[in-house]
Amino acid sequence: MTANAPGQPPRVRKVLWSAAFIVLVLGMVAFFVMHARVSRSLLAKATPIDLPIQLGRDTTSCTWLDEDRIMVQRQSAQRIDPPYLVNLRTGQTNSLPGLLKALESDLGTATLDMFRVSPDRKWLLISCYLGTNHQMIAATLDGTERRVWHEPFAGHGFAWLRDSRHWVQFLFRTQPVVARVYSLDTPDTREFTTSFEDYVFVKGRTPDGCLLLQRDKPGSWEGRYGEVAFAKVNDTNFALCGTPWRVRFPFDVDVNWNSWAFSCDGSRLAGETIQTRQWKLLLRRLPWWRLLSPDYTRGTGLWVSQADGSKLRVLGEAAAGEYAFSPRWMSDGRHVSFLFSDTNKNVTFWKIPVN
Repeated sequence: MTANAPGQPPRVRKVLWSAAFIVLVLGMVAFFVMHARVSRSLLAKATPIDLPIQLGRDTTSCTWLDEDRIMVQRQSAQRIDPPYLVNLRTGQTNSLPGLLKALESDLGTATLDMFRVSPDRKWLLISCYLGTNHQMIAATLDGTERRVWHEPFAGHGFAWLRDSRHWVQFLFRTQPVVARVYSLDTPDTREFTTSFEDYVFVKGRTPDGCLLLQRDKPGSWEGRYGEVAFAKVNDTNFALCGTPWRVRFPFDVDVNWNSWAFSCDGSRLAGETIQTRQWKLLLRRLPWWRLLSPDYTRGTGLWVSQADGSKLRVLGEAAAGEYAFSPRWMSDGRHVSFLFSDTNKNVTFWKIPVN
């Protein structure tokens, strides 16, 4: 049989196939090496925060109250549990028994949805619901005082005002959005019609008391795939302060809308994205890639920027199956804390410098 006989590939074809196979193997090796380095690139820059307790797999957030205290939130498969305090300086953990006892009659079998701590760190504002029934509860951390409002669920756009005696809820089911102000001292409420029309979330405040909002529904300054939209309103009549703005990423990413938070002085942003590497984004566009590994390209990244979106950069990434989430600015303004879940779903608490 000659070299060119049918059924026998030419030598050149053998060489090309061999070269293609070698390139494929080297590419796969390089990919797995890069994948293994992804999570280390985040944790290598970060420092673990020692806690007097072990965080469970159900931990969803750690919110700083001051330099020494954090409030830990857990969510089981059935419900969100009331938060508890951890003092890093003294090593004490307080499950807030007074608060829990005060809330027992109000919560019943209701599920906690979200909470906010007042600026003076004395009150906790809790959104909870049972089916279609919704109520807001304001209670002191020691449980000595509490207020209850039975209101239709209107979203997560609620926040304390700077005097710690009033709070506002943005009613997104009306168009335009209505800002309803509640008081700890009187059952009366006040309403203000805003200039925006869709779902908003309160993400922070400026030193002069203005509220920093994020918006995620179609509109004049909506959030989109690959960007996050913000605006600033005053806390007296909730009118826009200046022009709304967007934080745009250098390439398309899945933005975790609920993770973004402003620093204490309102000058910087920190947040979380999914699938942050461009080479991952290219791979996941291939039709066969999801069949081979549907979740392999999913890893979270932590980002920081100036409040206006300038100087946007990634602090680090977690690998597939590992998640860095719930970023929070620390009071020094130089670090961002975050929760990290490894491939075994073990949750630990870290901080990473931003400068």
